[in-house]
Amino acid sequence: MLQEITNLKNVGVFKNLQKSNDCADFGEVNIVYGWNYSGKTTLSRVFQALELGPSALGTFDNVSYTFGCNDGTVIDKDNPANPYEVRVFNSAFVSSNLGWDGDDFEPVLLLGEESVEAQKEIEFRELSLDRLRGLFRNKRDKEKQLSTELDRSNRQAAQSIRAQLSMLEPFTAHHLKQLLSSAEIAKNESRIPKEDIQSVLAKALLKPSDQLPIVPSIPSDFPSESDLEAIRIALAEKLKLESTIAKLADNGDLGRWVEIGLNFHQSTDKCEFCTSPIPEGRVEELRAHYSKDLQIHRDLLEQLRRKVELHIPKDVLPSKRDVYQQFREDFEPLLNVAADQKLALKKFLESVLNVIQEKIDNPFNSFLLPPKGDYNQQVGEDCFKRLNLLIDKSNSVTSAFVQQKSEATERMKLHLAAQYYLDENIRSREFSIFLTRNHQAKIEALASEVNSKKELLEAQISSAQKGQVELNRYLDLLLGVSNISIEVVSVEGVDRFTLKRGGGQAYNLSEGEKTAIAFSYFVAKLLEVQDWEKLVVYLDDPISSLDSNHLFQLSALLKELFYYFDLDHQPNPMWKLKVKQLFLSTHNFEFLKLLRDLPIKGSSRCKQFYIEKRADQTSTFSDMPAAMAGFGSEYQYLWSIIHGFHIAVDKSDMNVLMTLPNALRRFVELYTYSRLPGKKSIGERADALFGELKSKRIMKVLHHFSHAHMVIGSGVGTDLMGDIEQVVKELVEFIQMDKVHYEALMESV
Repeated sequence: MLQEITNLKNVGVFKNLQKSNDCADFGEVNIVYGWNYSGKTTLSRVFQALELGPSALGTFDNVSYTFGCNDGTVIDKDNPANPYEVRVFNSAFVSSNLGWDGDDFEPVLLLGEESVEAQKEIEFRELSLDRLRGLFRNKRDKEKQLSTELDRSNRQAAQSIRAQLSMLEPFTAHHLKQLLSSAEIAKNESRIPKEDIQSVLAKALLKPSDQLPIVPSIPSDFPSESDLEAIRIALAEKLKLESTIAKLADNGDLGRWVEIGLNFHQSTDKCEFCTSPIPEGRVEELRAHYSKDLQIHRDLLEQLRRKVELHIPKDVLPSKRDVYQQFREDFEPLLNVAADQKLALKKFLESVLNVIQEKIDNPFNSFLLPPKGDYNQQVGEDCFKRLNLLIDKSNSVTSAFVQQKSEATERMKLHLAAQYYLDENIRSREFSIFLTRNHQAKIEALASEVNSKKELLEAQISSAQKGQVELNRYLDLLLGVSNISIEVVSVEGVDRFTLKRGGGQAYNLSEGEKTAIAFSYFVAKLLEVQDWEKLVVYLDDPISSLDSNHLFQLSALLKELFYYFDLDHQPNPMWKLKVKQLFLSTHNFEFLKLLRDLPIKGSSRCKQFYIEKRADQTSTFSDMPAAMAGFGSEYQYLWSIIHGFHIAVDKSDMNVLMTLPNALRRFVELYTYSRLPGKKSIGERADALFGELKSKRIMKVLHHFSHAHMVIGSGVGTDLMGDIEQVVKELVEFIQMDKVHYEALMESV
């Protein structure tokens, strides 16, 4: 039995791989897990060198490899002989053995039996098939006629709906069919009541020019009663100072003239005006008149004047045309009141300013607060408040303009589609098409049954055809009911297999179909090996391009092919391998779980390994980490990687950054699909859940780094590499908003 890979040098990403002491030896069953581009297929090519010789590694320069066996045998490039029958399924096997797009490939050599009676029954069944083919053509032509008529009707209806709603965006028969298939149409719930149709249609037909701009609120800055009271008190106050000179107090103009003149007599004893000597003590007497208390009083008046100036209305009131028609009837009278109050307030405050100025000029006189005239603060404030409420309502219409138009358009589309559905009897016409297709399916199923029995009879005649039956059986196991089949043709006198679809050459196969055919052919080829006790089988990602529905079928097939329960092993019957050794590699976590559940388990017989690509573009081969083996799903494992990076203090570890983009993309794919299974692509689902701006930011990074080899190719210092940390932060914060989901994830890790 192969015990270990002692070393690999210059084999792709395995530049200098040496087996470490803590890496387990190979077991009977060996499961290898690694992400795309980590080196799984490269490792399978090393095993293929045991099957085909060192030439299997011909594309690599200066390669060397060494295998150790449990009996002490060493297998390497210079000593390639080995005692095992090695068979490897990988991409190299597929490209070497199968030709796609209708090319032929070598038939499987299996023995069969011939029978004269079988040939007679084949001819009878061929006549039955001819009759069934005639019936099928009639039903197919009928379906084509009905479908063509319905498609024409749908196109005309879609054009009519688009014209009625003046739609700028496309609305085709395809969009109409999507509406017709909705539950609302089927339940007749989408028709608008007759009395509401015109109002909904009017909203749907709104033009961009009908949308008004946002109107700012009208400032309501009226002077408070406390401010007016302070002004009244200041105006009424008549200063009485101890050193007041009566003549200056009674004559304001003279007082201002003297006060200004004092500034020119700081250091002179003569009058600068008349040059006469100034009597001793006269300057001090004048300064005492203009005391600090007088200055404080003047400062107070200046402060009150500035405050009044702030309240003088300056903004222009909006017009009734600035709000929507439905608000103008209430808006216009309020606007007139507001204009009157605004003008009255301005007049009142200007008169207050004049009186304050007189008080400043004549501080020793008493003045009265001017009358308010037509100004009424309560009326003004109430009017402005009601105007602003109407402005807010009008602005709300502006804000919801696009949404209301869109909603109305969608309602009208559903309404018109429902009307068309009833008027044109679409349900009955679709049912007629369904019946013709159903008849075709039944005829096709019956013909397939007849043909299958015919093929079974033919398989008794040709050994090559028996191989064909085995291949088709495995195809059915992997793909279920499929119109892909393998047939035998004669090419220059030699039997060859060819791929057929619906009786013709099979072109444009899906990747899943290619994988299933390739693997079926590989399995059938295994049946040629006589001694399975020497057989070592390596399967590299046999589920590539198969969807999750087929994983269980493949797992069941592997169990059937390679395992059996030995009742003769007494006293304890046990599961055993039919082959010497089995190696299984995959990148799919769900398939990894199924491989772990295959009959042979336990660390002594089933070994699990992990291939990891490092930052230096080399890969390692080691035991599968216990943490990875402990997760119940890929989703939990991916979350552990993302959350571990999120909480890590050092986010510059390149080995983590190499694997993180793939983990992020796969996690976003699984999460968005679980939330929005109806959306077609990961981008559409991300837009719907995260919002378009955040989605584009996340998906830009994930698309760029969706495979680890892209990171190094782009340079680790790019802005996109720096964006990875922000993407992780935003994604974790988004998951945290779903508290129950987040707590369950954290509990799992």
